[in-house]
Amino acid sequence: MKKSFQALLPNDENMDEEFCKLVEVPFSKLIKNRLLSVSEALEVEEIPGAASYGFVVVLDVAPDNSSITILSPSEEEPPNNIFVLTDIQYVEM
Repeated sequence: MKKSFQALLPNDENMDEEFCKLVEVPFSKLIKNRLLSVSEALEVEEIPGAASYGFVVVLDVAPDNSSITILSPSEEEPPNNIFVLTDIQYVEM
């Protein structure tokens, strides 16, 4: 399965490179206003090969970092709690 993803990487990059490794990101104020992808993966190990249901924006993080408030295009809760943090961040002017 790794070969199919190899075509998506920049030239001379391998799936074993550091930027391809999954890292758990705890809730903190650092993810406020960040765009998250809602992964279709059912297990963390499935994330690299899983599609995305869509995207949500983190509006707020609880003071005790136990939960987040998200802005979603759907009234329903996300189908699971596996999110992929993107580099995109909303900045208020």
